[in-house]
Amino acid sequence: MLLALLLLAAPQTWSYDVGPAPLVKASNVGGTIRVESVQARGVGISAETSGGTDEERARWNIETHGSQSEVSVRVCCGPCGKRGKNKGCQDSVRFDLVLRVPEDAHLELNGVSSRVSVAGVAGEQSIDTVAGDMEVEGSAAPLRLTTVSGRISVRPQKPAPSQIQSVSGDVAIALPAGAPARVVLSTASGRLNGDPKLRSVGRSGPKIAVETVSGDVTVVDTGRSSR
Repeated sequence: MLLALLLLAAPQTWSYDVGPAPLVKASNVGGTIRVESVQARGVGISAETSGGTDEERARWNIETHGSQSEVSVRVCCGPCGKRGKNKGCQDSVRFDLVLRVPEDAHLELNGVSSRVSVAGVAGEQSIDTVAGDMEVEGSAAPLRLTTVSGRISVRPQKPAPSQIQSVSGDVAIALPAGAPARVVLSTASGRLNGDPKLRSVGRSGPKIAVETVSGDVTVVDTGRSSR
């Protein structure tokens, strides 16, 4: 099913029934992508636009697809199938996407200047931004997080082998109490827990590989920090 709708001022909503462990994709340009887990076998999407004039907002579209195995939503200036950005598209137009997904969903999220937050989703997650910050809480499966200048914050429920890449954005990892993990840093000038020479934290458990150019990395054991 394909819905390509001209944006209006009022929020828009969609809902799709899904099977186990659906793949959920979202793409945004400017604004936010917020994903929350729900105890239901369905995916709900809401989208709200703000900023710009009515004429400027009218140039943008939201396209959604839905099936039992995959649901996607993306924001486009002009037709979503056309490559590149149409002339006259204003960066002042903002979109806030909220996705409510089953806990076992797998995520593929992409944003340009979009802040991305995920809470309570246990499936694998792949998140890419250019300048948008990202926050992932309650994960239990591998993560692949990539940004240029956005900050990354991760609070897993259960650490899993993961890859985190940032050019200049800082990375903060809060490990759950009693859950071992190895955080290994590869960097040009970034610091790990404030130490310019330290390159790893932890000796056992899943490997969380972090790569930065100048971004600093902070790793906290929530069990120790709460004492």
